[in-house]
Amino acid sequence: MGRTLDNVEVHCHDLEPQLKVRGVIGIDILRQGELRLNLPRGLVQLEWAAP
Repeated sequence: MGRTLDNVEVHCHDLEPQLKVRGVIGIDILRQGELRLNLPRGLVQLEWAAP
């Protein structure tokens, strides 16, 4: 998404292939921006807060 984070602890787990998940973002990262859900359209947007 065009942003780099330093000093971030990462936890890795195997995910079932049928889930088609490419990554999971934790709440600590999501809190750094504004998360918008448009469920009728199936859209999820994260806009980073100004640095």
